[in-house]
Amino acid sequence: MKTLNTKRLKISGKVYEIGPKHPYYRKFTSYYNQRIKKEQLISNIIASMKEYGSCTEYQPILVDEDFKIREGQHTADALIHLNLPLHILIVPRDFKHMIPINTIQQRWLDADFTNYWIAEGREPYRIFKELSAEYLEKYMPAPNADPHGGLEDFIEAEKTNHQCIPVPTQKVSKGTNEDEML
Repeated sequence: MKTLNTKRLKISGKVYEIGPKHPYYRKFTSYYNQRIKKEQLISNIIASMKEYGSCTEYQPILVDEDFKIREGQHTADALIHLNLPLHILIVPRDFKHMIPINTIQQRWLDADFTNYWIAEGREPYRIFKELSAEYLEKYMPAPNADPHGGLEDFIEAEKTNHQCIPVPTQKVSKGTNEDEML
């Protein structure tokens, strides 16, 4: 298997590492139109970094030359909290890609996690996927089915004569406090 050969590729950006003792480390601030910081998100990132480590050298924080964070403010706060290095990529002052970066990405769904663990060789996830497909095939309506049903559904229900609540076959004797129960 061939590996990636970078000899003929152009370097288009550089990721810089700024350690906790560097004078720039705490100089970065959020750009004026960034989203409001969410402390819970910062806590979640901190927990993730404690478990898996930081990956900002591969997905750096985007900053401009004026020390404004354009993308990655929550990650930067988590790194500073943990006293870990910041990895930054400098973007132009007129950087306009913040909204697309934050709206185009899609979070993983249950099916994505299931496929991931199947690819990692986890047998319970393969079984789960098979059983899910079987259940959907047997018990769920066809994708093109009318969600409101049709008249034929009511006619079929009349024929089966199912009762939702069983009716007692014996007469129930009334107690002495019958009127109080009304």
